[in-house]
Amino acid sequence: YILERVTWNVLVAGYAPNGLSAAALEMVARMQEEGGERPDSIRESSGTPREAHAFVLRAELGDLVNVATAILDAYCKCSAVEAARAVFDWTPVRNAMIDGYVQNGDAAEALALFKRMVEEGVDVTDASVLAALQACGELGYLDEAERVHELLVTVGLEPNVSVMNTLITTYSKCKKPDLAAQVFDELGNRKTQILWNAMILGFTQNGCPEDAVAVELFEEMKGVGSLPNETTFLSVLVACSHAGLFEEGREYFASMKEDYGLEPGTEHYGAMVDLLGRAGKLEEAWLLLFIFANLVQNTVQQYARLAKLIHEIKAVGYVPDTDSIHDVEDDVKAQLLNTHSEKLAIAYGIIRTAPGTTIKIKKNLRVCNDCHNVTKLISLVTGREIIMRHIPHFRHFKDGKCSCGDYW
Repeated sequence: YILERVTWNVLVAGYAPNGLSAAALEMVARMQEEGGERPDSIRESSGTPREAHAFVLRAELGDLVNVATAILDAYCKCSAVEAARAVFDWTPVRNAMIDGYVQNGDAAEALALFKRMVEEGVDVTDASVLAALQACGELGYLDEAERVHELLVTVGLEPNVSVMNTLITTYSKCKKPDLAAQVFDELGNRKTQILWNAMILGFTQNGCPEDAVAVELFEEMKGVGSLPNETTFLSVLVACSHAGLFEEGREYFASMKEDYGLEPGTEHYGAMVDLLGRAGKLEEAWLLLFIFANLVQNTVQQYARLAKLIHEIKAVGYVPDTDSIHDVEDDVKAQLLNTHSEKLAIAYGIIRTAPGTTIKIKKNLRVCNDCHNVTKLISLVTGREIIMRHIPHFRHFKDGKCSCGDYW
């Protein structure tokens, strides 16, 4: 019995985006065998690039721009740049190839292709302009970057935040932070955290005296209420190190956790060791290294103990509650759940206290369903009582049960 064309389309379109590429390809093959139908343009993403490309060619769909663009993009993402270029040479696709070259580390070819397109009068897209700017930044070609910037204004892309971010980054890489600052200042009150970060990083990358400017920008960022993140702090710590701003760097490092609740990572500690070393504070640098080494070892133990706990509670029926996490695969959802702070805090408490000791933890957010279930089961398998303070309640976990009676 032959399914109608629309039904085949729906089935293939359903399989492909859900990780069932082989099934999608098989469905296309069955469609052709049983019904002699041509696959339509939604099926170009059904399998590996070469398999999908073969179907497209047999179905005579190669001249459709959306299909050819998707095939070219797929080849680029698989680092098959030569195959992508072959698609480019035989189809009306143009803009996607520029981004493909950039993503595969060939900025020179990307820029050459962009210039050729402009000379031939081919309409450029947002993506191709952005890719061309990235290529200019990678190559350090200031004149070319300014020409692309002019074209960008002509086609009306300038107000876009992602475009402005790329412009700032490009000018910074071209060793022209003053031009990056000019673009940044034109935004007025439309400056976002991403753009602040791009500006601070841009000045940091260009050395003294720009490092001092990066620190000034950081203070200005805080003054207007834009919250710094781990990337911002890393940039400003490096700037403090290069500019010899020892006290400022030490204060910023301390404020990461104290004022913003951000946990310093390996790179932040590295920047601080560099800062202390440059300031001649070698004993303090060694002490900081020692503290960091211990933290890395306290962290490894936490994750190892948590992994063991998860294994133990699975034996008594634990199934991860992933309903609160979207847009990632199921195994990734489970991994993300296992990084929740209360789980790690419980694992730390178990490592650091004697058997039978009540564990007390506190957090400033409401506990999620999965952490609530996990805490109940941990209290069961370890025989520990766990008291959790979270907004807006206390919870007392004992023998696999919570004082809330699961009504919360």
